[in-house]
Amino acid sequence: MKLKPFVPSLSLLVFAALGLTATTSSARPPRARELCGVLQNVDAGAHRLALLPSGGGKPLEVDWRPDTSFVRGGEFDRADSLNEGARVCV
Repeated sequence: MKLKPFVPSLSLLVFAALGLTATTSSARPPRARELCGVLQNVDAGAHRLALLPSGGGKPLEVDWRPDTSFVRGGEFDRADSLNEGARVCV
């Protein structure tokens, strides 16, 4: 009966090996993408704006949700303060 002391030691060793080799799973947040350009059209009622990218190309239409935050000069601002022709980044 010399195997009895060996069984707890073996189970402890297996448990420790499994615990040390377990991988952690962590989700990475999506990369932030920023697009800057000039506002061509703002429809506050439909929550939509058209943005002409700085690099050229066709205007990009962007929809925003009612809980979207707008920041101007480091402070929060309202959506109805957006003016056509203004330079913005989204």
